[in-house]
Amino acid sequence: MSLEALESQIENNRAQATALIETANRNLDAVKNDPRLTEDARYQDVNQIRSDLRGKLAALQEKEDTIVADKLRSLERTVLGTVGSDPTEVISYRDATERASAVDDLRTGEEMMRRALLSGDTGLAKALLNRAVERGWPTVAEAYSAENPAIGTALDDLMKLKRWKDDPQTMTGRWIYAAVR
Repeated sequence: MSLEALESQIENNRAQATALIETANRNLDAVKNDPRLTEDARYQDVNQIRSDLRGKLAALQEKEDTIVADKLRSLERTVLGTVGSDPTEVISYRDATERASAVDDLRTGEEMMRRALLSGDTGLAKALLNRAVERGWPTVAEAYSAENPAIGTALDDLMKLKRWKDDPQTMTGRWIYAAVR
């Protein structure tokens, strides 16, 4: 599933939320303006409509969270996957991960990636790629991708999805799930 498909699923999910909110608002207006209802009946109906809407919106929000988390996991598995089953490789990767996790600035990350790729240290390169994805360092990720073109598209999608999750506009779009008046 490409990011376009993911975006389409999220847009559909949010469109469903919008439709639910619009329907609930119409129902709320109808209840509030119904002269046949007593104040207690009106209060109960309004609370029921709001409660139903909250439940449906929570389910849609959970669905969106699951869709995004599943795609992220899939991309992370594809891009960052395992380094092998050889015990030496596993230990080497674990050590490389510790070294990479200590890198806090882009320049150091770029230089370490350049050296890891040049020396053929695949464990360190993979650990630095993981750090680049965590920190949002596209130049470090691009250096790895240039040497490993098979993961290029998946890596680009992973970086985009990570940025998308941290984008304030994305969070604004998620407010729809809390839009109960």
